[in-house]
Amino acid sequence: MIRKEDLSYHFIKKEPLTGSCSGMRYYITMGKDCIRACTYPDRFCFAKTPDEDKCWKEFPDSPDSMPLIAEWLNGQLAGEETSDRPSI
Repeated sequence: MIRKEDLSYHFIKKEPLTGSCSGMRYYITMGKDCIRACTYPDRFCFAKTPDEDKCWKEFPDSPDSMPLIAEWLNGQLAGEETSDRPSI
């Protein structure tokens, strides 16, 4: 389980945050005016994972988004399908 305390808004403002839990990896980074979160299988690193295996979702650029991101990540762990695929 990913806790909101594991996600630092101030860290993400400076550089991408990566992590893993139970066979799922995640990558969180700043977009132009949002926070972008991505999940992908724990087979390869982010750069080597094919785009079709990545699941993206965007959140408002705010510290208040950290609990929402943690909730979405945990939903992805549980197998819920709630993703957006913005163009990169």
